[in-house]
Amino acid sequence: MGRYAKAGIVKSLTNEDKQKALNALKLVDMDHMLERPIGHLSGGQQQRVL
Repeated sequence: MGRYAKAGIVKSLTNEDKQKALNALKLVDMDHMLERPIGHLSGGQQQRVL
């Protein structure tokens, strides 16, 4: 979410933005859930990624 504020509505995320997001997911041990929609995560998992 935080990287979208930098990109704006029209621009897409850069590779650097994507890498930083992946690193953040790894930091909270949630990178294995990368493709899962946020609505399919438990409440605790949502807290970890947000």
